[in-house]
Formats: sequence, C-alpha cells, structure tokens
Amino acid sequence: MTSTATAPTRTASLVSSRSSTPFVVDLAAPWAPVIAFSLQRVTKTYRQGRHSLRALKRVDLEIAPGESVALHGPAGSGKSTLLHLLAGLERPTSGAIALGTHDLTGAGDRTLSLIRTLEVGFVFSRVGLISTLTAAENVVATPTMADVPPADRRRSALAALESVGLADQADRLAAELSESQRQRVALARALVNEPTVLLVDEPGATLDSSARAEFLDLLDGVRRDRGLTLVVATDDASVAAHCSRRLALKNGRVAEAR
Repeated sequence: MTSTATAPTRTASLVSSRSSTPFVVDLAAPWAPVIAFSLQRVTKTYRQGRHSLRALKRVDLEIAPGESVALHGPAGSGKSTLLHLLAGLERPTSGAIALGTHDLTGAGDRTLSLIRTLEVGFVFSRVGLISTLTAAENVVATPTMADVPPADRRRSALAALESVGLADQADRLAAELSESQRQRVALARALVNEPTVLLVDEPGATLDSSARAEFLDLLDGVRRDRGLTLVVATDDASVAAHCSRRLALKNGRVAEAR
C-alpha cells in the first residue's frame, strides 16, 4: 500500500500598527519547500535630483532551488542592489521578480514583508549586533520573535547558535566576541526563522583570509544541511570561487562567468 504525503500548510499573520486585526497570508501547498528566483527584464533606477542612475539594466535570471550563487563585481556594479531586490527590501523600477510561486513585484507591502520574514534570511555587510546584548539575545532581537515566549526564544537562539558552532558562546556579550564570532552570530540571526533562502552581502569582508575561508565553508555547510538557496554578493574573486555558480556584474548588467 502506498500513500501520498501532503505538504504542510504554512500560515502566518502580521498585526498592523494601525489595527489590531491580523493580516493573514496562507503559504500553502503551491509554495511547497521548493523555492527559486526568477527575474524577467528587471531594471532598477535611482533618482538623484534631475538625474537618474540605472543600477540594473534589463536583467533576466533564474536561480535554481538549493543553488550556491555568487554575484561578483566591483563597487557600483549593481550586485548589492540585486541582492536587495531578491530579498524584497527594494522594488524594481520595471520588470518582474518571483520567489517560488510568489510575485514579489506585485505583492502588497504587508504580503511582501511577511514572505521576506518567513522565507528569507539576510546577512548584511555590517553585522549590526547590539554590543550590550548577549549572543543569544542578539539572535532573537527581531520583530518576529517579540511575541514568542522567553523559553521558546531561548531554545530557538541556542539551536541557531549551535548550527554555526557558537552554542558555548550564547551568554557572552556581543562586545566580548571576536569579529569572526560576531559574523557567526549575525548568520545565526538570519537562520533563526528557518528560512529557505539565505542572502549574504560581502561575506567575511572584515575577516582575515583564514577566518574568511572558514566562514565561507560554514555558509556552504549550512546551505547543504538545510537545503537552502544561497546567494552572496562580493567583489572578491576568492569568495565568489566558493560558490558553484558565479554571475559577473558590470555596469548594471549580469552575465554568466566562465
């Protein structure tokens, strides 16, 4: 006898600051555990007074589930802009972006915020830890954890820290941690909601070559263990080489690197 497994329904809600009525989004079977990015003719233009700067120019791109991708290019090439668009932190000027079956371009602000919260882990180039909080407290210092019972927050923080090899540093203040440890705490914070996509801006940029290589190995291990889609933005060729696929960015255009 055989049986067919049904993907669990995922639901979540946000409460508007203007209303006590929850806004509910159903992330059900069509979303599934398989998530990939699709970009069609994406352009991003920034207005600067009477002038405009086109950061991305008609980008067509697909990223497969579970892929490890580097957005590689010099400063001003558009790689961080592209990473922010993938995260739903910015919207394109024109074109379409999809994360799995979800249209990020057409989603309303609350829907986009919820999808970003539940599905995307983001590690910024500046880790942004609060020096007076412990490692564990920093991991759960996010809006989504605000209403979680303290005991559950603690368990989630410890689990995330364990996944990056820092469970034994959970109760140390962020100010007491090394730069390498602080980067790992920032990664744990990005993982605490169990995202399906992990986006990292300039990974290990403030670390020496040895610590950077260890951090990149950790990123790849986390990707494999959790089945994540990993996208990093970097201007360092050695960092890009850690990914299985490299996209070269120059003057707002994207091309497969050879």
